[in-house]
Amino acid sequence: MDISLKENSSGITKIKMENNKDVAVAKPTTTEFSLFDILIRLIVSILVGIVGYHLRRFFPITLRGFFCQDFSIRFPYRDSTVETNTIFYVSIAILAVLVFVGEFFINKPRDPTNPEFWKLDVLLWKLLQFGGFTTVWMLGAGINFLLFNVIKISVGRLRPNFIAMCQPYTNVTNAKDCLINNSNYFFPGDLFKCNKTNDMNNPRIVDGRCSFYSGHSALSIYFAVFIILYTHIRVFSKSFGSFAAPILPLLIVLYSIIISLGSFVAVSRVFDHKHHPSDVAVGFCVGAAIAILSVFFHRNFFFSAREMKKKDVGKKSSNSVVEVNIISENTRV
Repeated sequence: MDISLKENSSGITKIKMENNKDVAVAKPTTTEFSLFDILIRLIVSILVGIVGYHLRRFFPITLRGFFCQDFSIRFPYRDSTVETNTIFYVSIAILAVLVFVGEFFINKPRDPTNPEFWKLDVLLWKLLQFGGFTTVWMLGAGINFLLFNVIKISVGRLRPNFIAMCQPYTNVTNAKDCLINNSNYFFPGDLFKCNKTNDMNNPRIVDGRCSFYSGHSALSIYFAVFIILYTHIRVFSKSFGSFAAPILPLLIVLYSIIISLGSFVAVSRVFDHKHHPSDVAVGFCVGAAIAILSVFFHRNFFFSAREMKKKDVGKKSSNSVVEVNIISENTRV
């Protein structure tokens, strides 16, 4: 039986068959990024990032009291091993190079034989793909940043080094030190002040109340998991094909290194006395969850090429299609 394919302007693929009938099959929905989608994600990413950054300036943080005998907040002050800016700069540089290589040199247009595709230049298509995946991780990072800042000011948990940062004293006794044998409960607000500053809205003091949950942990794990998912789906799966099995052990080592680096940043917050272990654990889970959800909600873009291949194979091996219209014709093609 002779079969020929023809696609009309409405996106319907006609299968010309020998029995003088056309079987029209609806073309799969396109999964390339559009400029409008990219701009929307970019704008939202910037907005949530700005809101998250300025949140502490406009919303009061929850004030908690404490016992001077609480050893969990009496750790000495230490500088951060890894600064927040370092996480952003390194992660952005890695993702920029990774997505550039993945979309410009590894992934190909979904259907280069489709005449409609060539209305856009190939370079423009690659730029759209690059911008699309870039705004995907930007949106996830922005949501991550906003979320942990909202939780921080809502919970107001004291950091492990809060006593060292605040050096609290009461207005009543004018005691300059929160002594370890002091069993009194220090209420927040008017009943105690910080020795280094009487301004309870001082950024340093406010930051001392932002322990839960760890933003460093959430961001570092988010970027680590997203890098792994993008590498595996868009780079590894498209590059090696039949060579995937021999290279898989090396890939596991690479992924382990990436997760280890993210975990090191997270754990450093504990031995830097910036966070309690539970803060880091929650940040780890939230960061990983946001990375996975970012890929899940954009799965049509991540898995587009392989989905198209599976659909094509399914059409050849099965009589079931998305939409089939049988059109009778009097002339044989």
